[in-house]
Amino acid sequence: MRLHAPNEHGLPIPEEGEDLERVEDALLATLTKSGGTVLAYVLTNDGMREFVFYTSAPKAIPTAIEKSRSRIATHEVHFYVAADEDWTEYRSRLP
Repeated sequence: MRLHAPNEHGLPIPEEGEDLERVEDALLATLTKSGGTVLAYVLTNDGMREFVFYTSAPKAIPTAIEKSRSRIATHEVHFYVAADEDWTEYRSRLP
């Protein structure tokens, strides 16, 4: 999702930080509720924040995102679901 007022480095300013924490809480509450989905990492750069989840129930994600959106008033949440059975994307972020 796009940040509202990123700083000169593309990161959120402190005032937006609390809103982003509430967004993360809302996503975690709905997406991980069944136990088949985990938050792998959060990436923030270039004026964007990306939450990467891995799930064993990809067909349930659109409904869960819609439930999350009803709890998120500060940011517009966009999402997509893509297969990554070997966790290649996650592994590419490891040091």
